[in-house]
Amino acid sequence: MKDSIPQFQSEKHQLERVIFEMFYHRVYNTAYFIIQDRHLAQDVVQETFFKAFQNMHKVEDGHKLGAWLGTIATRTAIDFLRKVKNETILLQKTS
Repeated sequence: MKDSIPQFQSEKHQLERVIFEMFYHRVYNTAYFIIQDRHLAQDVVQETFFKAFQNMHKVEDGHKLGAWLGTIATRTAIDFLRKVKNETILLQKTS
């Protein structure tokens, strides 16, 4: 039993790497289209995959994985825009 836990974690890590490599460009392009900033788009990509890997157990149809990741990327990018907008407003009020 103890031997199977590290093997499971290794297989999970390999699966996550494959998913990341398969969908990186799609997620990045979605984020960049919304954010229009390379560095923030990279942050959105990182956050998207973090959220996805935390909730991978909720995916029922593997064929829809790309669409699911695209939705997460879109919502995460919009959240980033809101955060930047709110920070900008706060900075303007304090100036």
